Amino acid sequence: MSSSAWDPNSPIVSTDWLAANLSKVRVLDATWHMPIGAPMPKDPPGRITKMLMNSFGPGPVEETSKDDPWRYVDGQWKKIENHPNAEKEFLEKRIPGARYFDVDKIADTSSQLPHMLPTAKEFEGHMSRLGVSEKDHVVVYDSKGIFSAPRAWWTFKVFGHDKVSVLDGGLKKWISENKQVESGPVPSFEPTTYKANFKPDMVIDYQNLLVDATDFLYAEKSVILDARPKPRFFGEAPEPRIEVPSGHIPSAINVPFAEVLNPETGTLLPPEELHKLFDEKRVDMRRPIVAMCGSGVTACIVALALERTGRKIDSIKVYDGSWTEWAGYKKGPIASLSG
Repeated sequence: MSSSAWDPNSPIVSTDWLAANLSKVRVLDATWHMPIGAPMPKDPPGRITKMLMNSFGPGPVEETSKDDPWRYVDGQWKKIENHPNAEKEFLEKRIPGARYFDVDKIADTSSQLPHMLPTAKEFEGHMSRLGVSEKDHVVVYDSKGIFSAPRAWWTFKVFGHDKVSVLDGGLKKWISENKQVESGPVPSFEPTTYKANFKPDMVIDYQNLLVDATDFLYAEKSVILDARPKPRFFGEAPEPRIEVPSGHIPSAINVPFAEVLNPETGTLLPPEELHKLFDEKRVDMRRPIVAMCGSGVTACIVALALERTGRKIDSIKVYDGSWTEWAGYKKGPIASLSG
């Protein structure tokens, strides 16, 4: 078991390192599940109204809880049985001492786009209630290996929290090694007064990316890396959200997030393999880099991989609205194999 000092130049920590240092860090479970089909439209209070549902076509007309997993599948609204619930899973099985980081709630909940960055004040409030200090070394993980945890990692980085790491291989690897887990309600803890330091240069919005992607004389033109799977990038498979066409920004390079991970262990590839991958993708590391995906989650996996190659995270911008915003606005160019 490794109890060596934390390497501040690495964005990840191993399961052995975490097991040896549990008492010295703040552990957060940032598990999030990809929506099936598209989320059922909801009004601001989180209740689905008969009028709203009728406006979106056939389907159930009774009001239902915001947590009921209605999805638009095969041309109609369906209720998905046994849809995974990340917070419920957290209560059933977690790393000892972990607290739950809700990707969808630690966000700008007033936005129509999914899990957009909260304001610094909102983030301070969430972290204070979670008992996290800006001085803590935070370790984030998810149940799939490396999937949604990098989104939490990047969010901390955006708000100036440098001592944050992703657990390499996540809860899946932790359990496979027969390491200790706990379940049940989270024991009470003292709130803190968290202080954030927002770094706006780590985020790019729609308007600035539109200029970057369409003005070919723009001096600071970025390399745009899209982390979505190839079929969605090339317009051969539908997006998981209704009325959002698949395809890609014409100048973007496809780096599917799964390609930066070991398919057997779910861990991040070593630096030398990542360098080779980005070279094969013809990613010019001398230029500014923008990472994007469907809704800003898996883009952060690519950002994590870039940092592991030695690229500092504060030199990478994440397009927070990502493809859901770009394609939803229907103003920017969209390319696909079908033209």
